[in-house]
Amino acid sequence: MKFLVTASTAALSCLFLLVSAAPGEYVYACGDSDLFTIKEAQNYAVEATPNGRYESDPDSSGHDVLRAHHFCRVNKYEESGYYVVRAVKDRLALELWKYVDGRWMPCPILSVDS
Repeated sequence: MKFLVTASTAALSCLFLLVSAAPGEYVYACGDSDLFTIKEAQNYAVEATPNGRYESDPDSSGHDVLRAHHFCRVNKYEESGYYVVRAVKDRLALELWKYVDGRWMPCPILSVDS
């Protein structure tokens, strides 16, 4: 059964790569050409577990990280990246980070301009 959930999540993630963000929508921006819809980040977060947290993960700024999931993804320009999505205690939104040049960079939530 877990295989079906994993396969479905992977298929949905690929589908979201084909759909660009609509004006007025909020996205996680991991760079100009590396955007995640909120739904796509939530789909990756489904796989997050307490055991997914690592010592090398980004600093949590004093917040308790409840779950994490590390994954690789190719953006629409065929550039691959390594990411971690985390559920943090006392925050409503997920945190998304990208590993770039040996360090973790936060992916802030931004509004897509019309």
